[in-house]
Amino acid sequence: MLRDRSLLTATFAGLVAVCAVPLRAQQRAGAGEEPGDTARLERVVVTATRTELSRPAAPVAVTVITGDALRAQGVARVADALRQVPGAVVTQSGSFGATASLFMRGGERDYVKVLVDGVPVNDPGGDFDFANLTTDDIDRIEVLRGPGSVVYGSDAMTGVIQIFTRRGGRREATLDARGGTYGTREGSADVAGSLGALSLSAGGALRRTDGTFAFNNAYRNDALGGKLRYAPSARSDVSLTAHYVAGTFHFPTDGSGVASDSNQFTRERRVVTGLDAGYRFTHSLEARLLLADSRSALLSDNRPDSPGDTSDFYSRSNAERYRRSADARLNAYVARSVTTVGASYEAEREQSRGSSTFGTTPLPPSDFDQRRLTRAAYAQVVSELPAGATATVGGRYDDNDRFGVFRTGRAALSVPVIGPLRLRGAAGSAFKEPAFGEQFDTPFSVGNAALKPERSRSYEGGVDATLSGMLSVGATYFSQRFTNIVQYDGGAAAGAPNYVNVGAAKAAGVEVELRARPRGGLGASAQYSYTATRVLDAGPGASGTFVAGEALLRRPSRAASATLDYRAPRRGGVALTLTHVGSRSDRDFAAFPAREVVLPAYTTLDVGASLDVPVPASVPAVAATVRIENALGRKYQSIYGYDAPRRVLLLGARVHAGR
Repeated sequence: MLRDRSLLTATFAGLVAVCAVPLRAQQRAGAGEEPGDTARLERVVVTATRTELSRPAAPVAVTVITGDALRAQGVARVADALRQVPGAVVTQSGSFGATASLFMRGGERDYVKVLVDGVPVNDPGGDFDFANLTTDDIDRIEVLRGPGSVVYGSDAMTGVIQIFTRRGGRREATLDARGGTYGTREGSADVAGSLGALSLSAGGALRRTDGTFAFNNAYRNDALGGKLRYAPSARSDVSLTAHYVAGTFHFPTDGSGVASDSNQFTRERRVVTGLDAGYRFTHSLEARLLLADSRSALLSDNRPDSPGDTSDFYSRSNAERYRRSADARLNAYVARSVTTVGASYEAEREQSRGSSTFGTTPLPPSDFDQRRLTRAAYAQVVSELPAGATATVGGRYDDNDRFGVFRTGRAALSVPVIGPLRLRGAAGSAFKEPAFGEQFDTPFSVGNAALKPERSRSYEGGVDATLSGMLSVGATYFSQRFTNIVQYDGGAAAGAPNYVNVGAAKAAGVEVELRARPRGGLGASAQYSYTATRVLDAGPGASGTFVAGEALLRRPSRAASATLDYRAPRRGGVALTLTHVGSRSDRDFAAFPAREVVLPAYTTLDVGASLDVPVPASVPAVAATVRIENALGRKYQSIYGYDAPRRVLLLGARVHAGR
């Protein structure tokens, strides 16, 4: 259980600002609003700069996935949605509920900042497991491809993913249920409405599956969340969001993917709450405050399978992680630009307790309890220049009580050239703080209190074009260099730290994307990415996963996806998604030392369809739904030794009432 703690204990000094931001949208920046027409390609995005910005004018690479599109495809997991993002690669160690990792632009799995309604949900040190994150109640997902530390701080090395949940408006309610192969049963419900200045949306979902193995592979996922917004006037608004996710995953596999254990499991409980408030003093000056709390509790249980099972290593551990933050900023609007000046405070803590035995011999219990604080200040100017150009420049100063001071910056420019064609370029730096287990002693390693954050320097250039609001195409070249990478040194002298800042790597590539929404209910999207990675410095310790001169593991050089969808009013719709992942390097950890392997390329086809059932206008709308994942039944592995699920068929029904 998560302990009862106060939501946040932090206050902020006032801020001063002078100039400021573009932007074609006239609504308040940072409130997370989305224009109503989800079919138009020229929408407003806020994740790139934390101010409202027309997507075609954004000087950095941004991808937007709408919740309506995900529901039309029947996509239930955020990890599956992110497979449609250029430069993003998702891996999962086996069946439903197994650890799911995201690699963006060739970076590590802990190089992407993940936000839910503005609240950071990464564990301290940047790691985030996408296994239990579902698409329930999502309005849209905005993906910033590239560094975002200037406005988001640690973890935003190669990208930022922000999930916006739906906001209440018209009165409506939806019930959804489906079931199918692997003993899958799913159900969800959500409601929304408003009363004057108050709006509310809330929902919950239950998911169960028996998994792909014949034994000990059950998975259950429960989610509950909501958003309450109060806007008494055009000058002020406040939103309160709360989300709860619980996932329990049983798995029979050992570290090399062999099924051998009948009772080990993990259980995660995650609570995310946020308070976002804004007040506009004048037409040109606005203040916003975000209070955020993210906490997770993880139980890992691997005890003897039976009284006679006494020849292995057994353990049980409980860990709790907290991230509490407060962020205050002023947005000053002058002419066609906005200046943002802000400050933030973040407190992190990790506690754990574990017990273990080797065979029948008990080992000393392990206890861990550490915390750290970060104070930061940042400033950014986003300006719409003459002739329709957009520019942004910003800097950030972080002061952590454990690793000291760190500075980051970013500059970007987007310039129209001919008709709808725009050129853009950006350069920036970013950082990721060390994990607690790297910075502090654990029962199995000596931490290094002198560790510094991992660093990146990134450059990108691109071209975009939007035609008549119905077709958009874009291409981006990027180059990144990662330094200060924390590496484990297994050969360190007794009592010496096991972790050092020595690793270095680089990644470069090209991303191409196309989105079309012509008239008549037809839509299409496609993306292709080429990424080349190489380890420059592997550090002093021997590691099978980080070898100098070789490519980074599990990052394919080529990946692509394409979706074709059609929707007929009052009839239904269908969506086909083809995903291709190229060959990539991995390791076989069943051998010692681990041997290099090459995972072959694979292509999957997913199908989502719905059929509207004719009913009288006086009763709620009813639709039959079908979702087929890996419809061709391809056998493949995204991690060596762990087979992905074969064909998954889900049949269901959706009932919607609204006015």
